[in-house]
Parts: sequence; structure tokens; C-alpha cells
Amino acid sequence: MQDPHSTLLHHLRELVDRVAEGDTSARLERSSDPALEPIIDTINEVLEHHERIEAALRQSEGRFRQVVNETPVGISIYDASGQCVFANASIARTVGATRDRMLAQNYNAVESWKRSGLLATVRRTAKERISLHREVVTVSSFDKQLFLDCHCVPLGSDHVIVMAQDVSGRKGTELALAESESVLRKSQKLANLGSYILDVESGKWSATETLDDIFGIPSSYPRTVESWVEILSPEDREPMTEYFLNHVLKGRNRFDREYRIVRPSDGEERWVFGMGELEFDDDGRPITMIGTIQDITERKQAEQERARLESQLFQAQKMETIGRLAGGVAHDFNNMLGVILGCAQLAKGELEPGDPVLADLEDIEEAAIRSREITRQLLAFSRKEVIAPRVLDLNSVVGEMQGALGRLIGEDISLEFHPAPDLMPVVFDESQLHQILVNLGANARDAMPNGGSLTIETTNADVDESCSKQLETEPGPYALMAVSDSGVGMDPETIQHIFEPFYTTKGRAKGTGLGLATVYGIMRQNHGSVQVRSEPGEGTAFQLYFPLAGAVEPENVVEPPTPRPGSGTILLVEDDSMVSRMTDSLLRGLGYSVIVTSKADDAVSICERGEVPIRLVLTDVVMPGMSGAELRDRLAVMRPELPVLFMSGYTADVIVQHGVLENGTHLLQKPFTQRDLAIKLEEALSNLPPAS
Repeated sequence: MQDPHSTLLHHLRELVDRVAEGDTSARLERSSDPALEPIIDTINEVLEHHERIEAALRQSEGRFRQVVNETPVGISIYDASGQCVFANASIARTVGATRDRMLAQNYNAVESWKRSGLLATVRRTAKERISLHREVVTVSSFDKQLFLDCHCVPLGSDHVIVMAQDVSGRKGTELALAESESVLRKSQKLANLGSYILDVESGKWSATETLDDIFGIPSSYPRTVESWVEILSPEDREPMTEYFLNHVLKGRNRFDREYRIVRPSDGEERWVFGMGELEFDDDGRPITMIGTIQDITERKQAEQERARLESQLFQAQKMETIGRLAGGVAHDFNNMLGVILGCAQLAKGELEPGDPVLADLEDIEEAAIRSREITRQLLAFSRKEVIAPRVLDLNSVVGEMQGALGRLIGEDISLEFHPAPDLMPVVFDESQLHQILVNLGANARDAMPNGGSLTIETTNADVDESCSKQLETEPGPYALMAVSDSGVGMDPETIQHIFEPFYTTKGRAKGTGLGLATVYGIMRQNHGSVQVRSEPGEGTAFQLYFPLAGAVEPENVVEPPTPRPGSGTILLVEDDSMVSRMTDSLLRGLGYSVIVTSKADDAVSICERGEVPIRLVLTDVVMPGMSGAELRDRLAVMRPELPVLFMSGYTADVIVQHGVLENGTHLLQKPFTQRDLAIKLEEALSNLPPAS
């Protein structure tokens, strides 16, 4: 009989072999020896416990492998030679390879690792045994570009774990966001638009680079409400502060306002348009304001330029309206004034000195002359007066006018003249220059009721592009005459209307409101410009810009001598009977014989018959049937040597339309005195050039 202990020992050897072969279910058989039962039961319990541990370990390992394989992070392990010893399913999916292919590779031979720089990172981790992080761009096996977020971690003494996560989606979002931000920055820069976020409680704000450029502030500039107020134009600080605190914060309204800033970088004043929307917390308190600020300087400048042009257009329309009014009444009014003036002069010639009626006739004559000047002022303002510009020495004309100006302004006002020694000659109508000086002198006198000083200065001036827009004239060189007084001055509202016709700050009996309007019209008609500068209590300065004559020398004007008595026969062609009778009388008073007709056709017939030798034809410009110019042309065929003197009460543009204002044409403007008529007749009969 076999020894039970030997039998147990034999079974134990078999059990060890089975367990070593992986048979976790192996057990010791029951023994017939009661003494061995406790030992066998203990061994079997140990085996059962070991089996349970093995089962749990296998389950845990399975779960771990499942987690490692299914995790979105790709994991691969490499030995000291660089050979892959483990690769999970995620890394295989990420790079588009099988796990077997992954396990067969050595990272030293992977070209994409070399190109992306990952190989150098892995080698450094293997050598220095440190954890490293790197983002790489690589290409999968099916040529898909990948963005991988890689972590290299040393494992044990000679292995390296490479964990890689595909972040292509995130990178795409980041790139799209960066592109969107780039487009936003470029769009804001193109639109001169910046954005900001304001923390209401702290008063601090942050902004885009474009807003920094608009404000002209460096990155180190403090971003606070107080610093924003400092950027504001001084004139806008108080109203903008009140608007922000009361209307926006307290009133809980949108920020929506145009205002001015002064850029700290260059001191330039700019216009901006700010918008902002408040955001509130759960308790309804404003916490932030998000908004935009746009540089609208160019737009504001365009608006101001448009307003200036609209003002010019409005002024031009007013001038045109006055011009049409003046032109409409000029002819009949001048004809009637001519009759009044002529008849008064003729009647004076019939009276003896001391006759009481003589004073009344002189009053009539003076009233007619003053009325003629008013008509000329209207025509000058509307730029329709017939002018004769010529080359003048401005200093000489002003110098000759000093005496008359001194008498005009009175003894309690001192008159000073400071001529520039190198003043360039100008092209201007001398009679209109006299009119300008008289009007400005009278205006200065009325502005200094208690006395003062009137100063006239001349100098050469250059008008650049920016000034030419303000002066409404062409850029270039000009002669400048400044007329300044020490009077009461004017406020901005008055200055805006100072050149308007019939606008006056004087009493009804002291002015017509045409003086300065006439100055303006004359300067514009002669291609010059006038500008006024004034402040209440600081006097007024008028700056007049005269067009230059270049290198041409000023003309010497000789005062016409007293006309000699006339002789011969004048053919008078005038359709207005009163003007005709008055002119006939004036001509006869000068010693001429006169043939009168109201029709141009009759004048042609008279010259054709030749019954009476006609020395000169005096004809109106505008007549029914045949105009004065047509009459001249008809007579030139028959008698080319016969001189023609035109007379007209119409404005310059009407005369031009009738073909009269040509070089060498003699024209007598209605109303005229007997002396005016005599001088013009003598010029025409002597073949002299027309006088200005």
C-alpha cells in the first residue's frame, strides 16, 4: 500500500505542472487519509483564490486594453532601438495604418517624423529621459494633412511612450477664427472703424488696434474713461461727459454720438462717430458696454465742403435773382433817370444865377445822380455793369483817393496808408476801384461813431489750393489790399450776411444795404475776391485780392479836357420819345445840328439819300425791328467812314448779346450828363479809343 504522503507529494508535483501550463482550474483530489484533508482543503482554497485573482486580472487587463485601444489619444511605445512595441487602435486610425504595420516600423525610418520635427523630439526624450510636448503637421498614409498634438514621455529605463491626438478640427477652427479676425481687422482698418469693450464698474476699456490708430494712442496709453475724456476736443469734453454719464449710464440708452478728438500722437483734430450698447447683470445693473468708433473726418469735411458749395450756390442764386431784377428795370429806369438828369441840366442853363428855382433843379439833378449810383451798385453786385478793366498801379490809385477818403470819413478818424514798394500791377476797372474805396470808407466811418483809425495796406500775396477754395478764386499770385478799422466789429452771424444785398445793421435812413454787396460784386466781376475778418469790439478788416497784370506797366490816365463846342449834324436814333427829346436838346446845347428818328430803317434811308451830310450816328443798342449793331453793319456798307456812338441803359450781358461790346466800339451808358455825352462824341469823331 502506497504511502499517503508520497501520493500527496506526487499530486502536488502534477498540480504545479498544470498551473505552470496555465490550468487555473486544477485542484488536489480528496485523500483517504483524514490527516491530509485539512492540507488538501487549504491548498485548494489557495488555488481557488488564485483563480479568482487571475480572472479579475484578466478582466482588468481586458478593460485596460479596451480603454487604451478606444481612447481618442493615439498611444505607441518604442524601445531603445526605436522599434515600436505597442500601438493602440487610435494611433493606427489617426495615421491611416494597421497596427501590424505600426508594430513593424522603427521611428528612425519614418520620413514624416523627420519632416515634421517629431523625430528630434522623441530622440531627445529617449536620450534625456524628459517629457516633451510638440505640435506637428504631418501627412497620413492616404495623403491627408494632420495636425497632431504630441506628448513624448519616458517609460522605464529605455522605452518611450508617444501619445498623439488629432487636433485638425480644432486647428481648422483656430485658422478659420484667425482668418476671420484678420478679415475683421482689415475691414475695420479699411472703414476706419475700431471696436471696444468698457467695464462700467472699473471704467477701464480695451480696444482693437484700429481704434488705437484712430485715437492716435500707443499700446501703453491708459485705457480709462478719464483718459478718453482727455482725448476729447476741449469744446466737446463737458457735453460728452454729461451725455455719457446722464444719457447713457443713468438713462440706460445707447451711445450714439458724433464728436471731436485731438490725437495725442500728432495733435490733429479728428471727427469720430461712436456707438455703444450696454449689457446688464441679473439685477439690471450695467456691467459692460460694447461698441465701435469710426473716424468720419473725411465725411465731415465732405459735408462741410458740400455746405460751403450749397452756400455759394445759394449766394449765386440770390445774386442772379438781383441781377435779373436789376437787368429787368435797368433799361427803363436808366432812360427815365437820363431824362430827369438831362432836363434838369437843360433847365439850369435857362436860369439866371440866384434864381430860386435853381436850387430845386440842383436837388433834382443830385437825386438823379444818386439814383444812377444806386443802379450802378445793383449792376455791380450782380456783375452786369459794363466795365473797362485796364492795368493799374494800386498804390497810385489809393494814394490819389486819400484826400477824398479823408473828407468822407471825417476829421475824428485818422487815415493811414502803407503801400508795398514792390506791389505788382493789377488789372481792374478804375472807376469801380474808386467805388470800392468809397463804400469801404463809408462802412468804416459808420462803424466808428466816436472816432478811430482807418488803415489801408497793400502787399503781394500767394493764394494756395486750400485758400483758393475759401476765397472762391483761382490759386496763384495776387495783389492784396487790406482795409482795417478800429470800430465796433461784427459777430459771426452778421459776417455770414454782410455781403448780401439790402442787408444792413444801420438805421433805415443811414444805408441801403448795397455798399458791401457792391464791393463783393465788383471784386467777383473783376476776377478778384474779398474776405472779411472781424470780432465784436475788435474792429473789422477787409482783405481784397486783385488779379495781377504780369509784367505789363500800369497805364497813365489823362483826365479828359473840357469838351469843345460841337459842329455838324448828328443822326439820333432812339425809340423812346422822352429820351429822344432830352438827347436832342443836349446835342443842340453842345452846338450840333440833329436829325431825330425812332426807327433804324429810317436812319438807313436818311443816309442813303445823303440830302444832309451826317457827321455821326448816335443810336440806341436795343430797338424794335433792327438793333443798333445791325444798323451799324448796314451803314458800314454805304459809308464805312461814318462813326457810330452807341448808347444803352441795358446791362452788359444784354449789350453783348446784341453784338456791341467789341474792341474799338464807342458806348455811352445811360443815364448820362451833357458832359458825358460831349466827351464820348469827341472820342468817336476824333477816332480816339473808347475811354474807361
